[in-house]
Amino acid sequence: MGKSKNKPRVKGNAQPASSSRAAEIIATSGQAPIQNLGGFAQFLGGTAFSSTSTLATSDIDSAVSNATLDPELVLILKRLSKRDPTTKLKALEEFEAYLKSKERNENELTGILDLWTKLFVKLGIDVDRRIRYATYSCHLTIVKIIKKRIAPFLKEILPVWIISLFDQSKDVARVANESFQAAFPPEKRVDVLVFGQEEILSYITDIILYKTPETLSDPRFTSKEDMDSKYLRVVASSYYSLAHIISQLKEDELGKSAQQYDNLFDHSKFWANLSNDTSVVRKSCYSLMKVLVNRRPSEIEKRLDMFSNTYLMKVFNDKDTSVHGDLWDSLLVFTKQFPESWLIASKKKPMLPKLYNFLRSGAYGSVNISYPSILALISHFPKELIDSDTQFYEEFFSNFWKGLLSPTIDRFNSNVFLKAYCECLIYYIIKLGIFLADISIPNLSRKLENEDKQIFVVENKFFELLENYLVAFKSNTKFQTEQMCSTIAIHISILSSKLQGKGVLKVLSEKLEGLTTRVITSGTVPNPGPNVEKDYIEFSQRLSSLLVSLMEDQQENNELYIMVPALIDKNFCLALNRCKENNGCSIGLNLLLLNLAKNFPNLIFSHSTTKQALDDFIETTFNNLVITCPLNAIDYLFDFFSIHLTYVQESQAQKRWHDIIRTLLELDELKEKLERVHPLIIKVSNIKLSSTLINDQFNEFLVFLTNELINDKIDTTTKESIEHVLETSLLSKVSLSDQKTKFEIVNHFSKAIVAFAHSYYVVTEDSVIRDDVIILILHIFTKLCNDLQFMEILLESHLLPISWAIFELTFVETHEGSDSKVFKDIESLVQNCWNQLSDSCRAHQKEDVVFSHISQQIKESILNIQYAVSPTNFAQRVIKLCTSLYQHENATSQELIAPFLLSDKEWRQLSEPLLTSFVNPSLNIIDPMILITSNEEKQADNQFETQSNIYDTYGLSAYARLGLFVIELINKIGIESFFDVKNSSIDGENRRLTHWVLSELLLMHVLCTDIYRSRKKGHHLWDATITEESNYHGFKAFLIEFRTILKQYVKHMVQNMSINLRSLATNMKTGNLSEKCPIIDLSSLFIDILRRSHEKYSYCWARTLHILLSIILKELDVTIVDAEEFFEIVELESSNYNLVTKMALILSLKQFLETSSKFKNFQNNLVDKLCNLSATDIFNIDANNGQEYLYLLIISTTRDDPFNNIAFKCYSAHD
Repeated sequence: MGKSKNKPRVKGNAQPASSSRAAEIIATSGQAPIQNLGGFAQFLGGTAFSSTSTLATSDIDSAVSNATLDPELVLILKRLSKRDPTTKLKALEEFEAYLKSKERNENELTGILDLWTKLFVKLGIDVDRRIRYATYSCHLTIVKIIKKRIAPFLKEILPVWIISLFDQSKDVARVANESFQAAFPPEKRVDVLVFGQEEILSYITDIILYKTPETLSDPRFTSKEDMDSKYLRVVASSYYSLAHIISQLKEDELGKSAQQYDNLFDHSKFWANLSNDTSVVRKSCYSLMKVLVNRRPSEIEKRLDMFSNTYLMKVFNDKDTSVHGDLWDSLLVFTKQFPESWLIASKKKPMLPKLYNFLRSGAYGSVNISYPSILALISHFPKELIDSDTQFYEEFFSNFWKGLLSPTIDRFNSNVFLKAYCECLIYYIIKLGIFLADISIPNLSRKLENEDKQIFVVENKFFELLENYLVAFKSNTKFQTEQMCSTIAIHISILSSKLQGKGVLKVLSEKLEGLTTRVITSGTVPNPGPNVEKDYIEFSQRLSSLLVSLMEDQQENNELYIMVPALIDKNFCLALNRCKENNGCSIGLNLLLLNLAKNFPNLIFSHSTTKQALDDFIETTFNNLVITCPLNAIDYLFDFFSIHLTYVQESQAQKRWHDIIRTLLELDELKEKLERVHPLIIKVSNIKLSSTLINDQFNEFLVFLTNELINDKIDTTTKESIEHVLETSLLSKVSLSDQKTKFEIVNHFSKAIVAFAHSYYVVTEDSVIRDDVIILILHIFTKLCNDLQFMEILLESHLLPISWAIFELTFVETHEGSDSKVFKDIESLVQNCWNQLSDSCRAHQKEDVVFSHISQQIKESILNIQYAVSPTNFAQRVIKLCTSLYQHENATSQELIAPFLLSDKEWRQLSEPLLTSFVNPSLNIIDPMILITSNEEKQADNQFETQSNIYDTYGLSAYARLGLFVIELINKIGIESFFDVKNSSIDGENRRLTHWVLSELLLMHVLCTDIYRSRKKGHHLWDATITEESNYHGFKAFLIEFRTILKQYVKHMVQNMSINLRSLATNMKTGNLSEKCPIIDLSSLFIDILRRSHEKYSYCWARTLHILLSIILKELDVTIVDAEEFFEIVELESSNYNLVTKMALILSLKQFLETSSKFKNFQNNLVDKLCNLSATDIFNIDANNGQEYLYLLIISTTRDDPFNNIAFKCYSAHD
């Protein structure tokens, strides 16, 4: 028989490394011998690529010493043997989980340490970062459990462990460090390095000197890219590990492995990595160099020639900025420890050109790393190196400055460059000065040579820097001006303090003085751009800033403290003379004068030379300059003049102010005056001056400007200029005008604003103030309202009308055909004015005064039908006035609202025409109360019909305006607040403030109902034409809204127990109808209307009584018993109520008495009395008892329907 075709062929007759085979072994034996791990054996010893059979028969047996493993663990390790990274990663995760589940079984874990050691050294440097991380996570768990039991395996795993502390992956390095710290306490960690030093060095030596990408990985299963990546990573970690060991171990401990170190350091391949193409390897080499110099300089010294040529020679060629931090760290310590290395390297090839190239290239972009290190670098230059290049200072600083052209230097990091450049300048200037002062050097020619070099650096390089700042700024746009100024000034101060009295500053000062003199004299910078004046302005600003920076924190004995003031004096006097010559036409020159005076007043106004020159200039030249120089140059001159005023005596300041004002006001044209006066007062208005600058001529000029602005005889530009002059003058911190002038100007403004507001709202008047003029005035007024002194003036009593005008204009709206933007501007301005005004009122406790004035104006405006404001808008005004002046919870209290309701006398005067008008008797069909009219009333003529009635723009009479206003006010404030129905604590005097108005509104309701029913053409309430066109909408709205208000009012009063039927009946029985009582609640309101139903126009008031009582009874939910008790008052013939009152009461009660026997008896009695009278007696007016019986009988027997909600029934009958 042949071989079974189903049996897999396996090399070396070994069993296949399959999961099925592993399962078979476990099933049959319950455990898995290590020799049966199949493909996993390649990890267990020998070379990286030992044969599986060899590993299975020898290494594995020795590793486990015939130990057995947990079947679960065997499965995990089986999967770890796979080459697929995903499978290995999964297996490591399972292995970690397995380890954590066995934390308490230390013995069991100890049994796999030998096997784990073999795995660890391979997996710990795996290509895949995830596998390395998972390996150390497992390792961390193991060392936490077994702790010291790992000792027997330490030397084998320590090399990979230490290398991994410096893994490129931060996560891997972190967990590797965690495992190392978990295994060894701090005091034992150095001992561990000593213990495994030989094995670590052997491993590092093998990696760096002998391994290659192909030998470190298996090229059969690893890509070239992965092999290279792994190799470079492990090599870099090896250098870091070596540096770590050297930095941690003592000299004697390192000496134990001296031969191994020598083998490494003497091998050319070891240092060849200083120029490795990969930055991570070079970086690790730089790190090792730094450690060697600091910890074992002898190792460098005995190989200095080699290091000078392999390290120093190539260090400036490294363009990778990511390594420059480590590069400079190593370079600085190396050159400081071994300065002669420069000379050694230069023997083979000059070193300075390499440095020049590095500087010229802008440090290859590592601005923030390289430039701060350059000073430390050049301080290590041996003198022979500098002497080897006769053009060293020229070459060094020229190439340094050329680095500024590098695109990696910009405005954000340029100051790092500049600071480094200045540091190097100062270093060499001071160093050359120290050499000159060294008396131990007798060679005079050498000293003179060095002096020449020092002067060269100062005159050419340092002064060139000053030129770049002051005049060549267009070619140095990468620098921020303030930073450049500060950096230069700081280093000049350093130079001054280090070389005091050595003449260096004198050279620099002479050069600087020469430059500034040329520019001031010529009026332009060297090589100016197309805008010469702009360049001059920039020069003036920069020079002033530099001088200020140089004077900061200087001591009096400092040479710089003498040099700078002298420079200031000379430049100031030179600038004054030059200003005279060019008639103040140079903006840059004027700016220079201003800056010098502003920044150095103690020098300018106290030094005899500058003070005398300035006095002559102001006295003889200045006034002529300000009327002849161009307008674009005048600002700086006026600023300069204002500073001058603050530093002269009071009398002198006033004289010079009078002189310049007289000069300017003598100009012929108003426009020219304004163009020059305005910038002057802007500058002067902000200075601090103890005295005033009041001038009669200027006062008259301000009043003249005010009249010109209001009279509107000038163009728009001039108006705006006047606005600015007036605003600035009135608000000046320095008094430029007296109190009388301010009052006069404000009064003119007040009248203009009042006139505009009046013309805006009064339909019969046209505005005499144009919109653009009022906007300018309001602009001024808005600014003035922010001034406390002005507000005190404004709150004087004779200026109060403006408060009303400003308040009214806050409600302006765009009219048809008007400019909406203009009115928006007006609204915004007056709103700001009003806010400031109301705030000032509260601050000065003037709110009551202003409130009283404005409330009176609102009342007058309501009755003025020419005043085009709707009742709704009047209500809005009241709310705004109260809430803006009184910002508290009671801002709309009865006390504040009551004045707007007018008096009952005014209400009577307005209602009189309607009360005397003829009522159509035919309306008694729907309202029986209309039957009752006196003989006098029946004979009333129809004069009302023929009267010439006047209405406002909304078609309202004054009476209607008032009524609708009150309705709107109640709705906006709310019934509870308006009547204070819930506040029982209010005394009677205050409670009567608003309740009374309901009786007037009830009367208006009756009159409005009659007008609506009769459809009269003229009726003194609404314009008939408008009401007919709108289908009497106004009448309907009023009737509905008032009825709603009345019902809600009664409901609130009933709920607050302010009325009940018994008390009402008692009051009716005991009340004196001839005595007027205050109206403080619903009960007193009812009694008052009852009283008025017995006075003139009783029939109208009786109808109001009927309406009110009907609503009260309905809200009280009256029973028949209550109604009968109340009815007894009416029933008594002895009662003193007139007929119309009785009729009103019966009509209100009847709906509750339909089934009452008392009411039926009352009706029968009336019938009996009528039957006993003859027809002549019934209609005998003089003896009207019969007629009274008739009316009462008619009302008591009439159906209720027409009287239930009369207003609404009326609508349905006519609509």
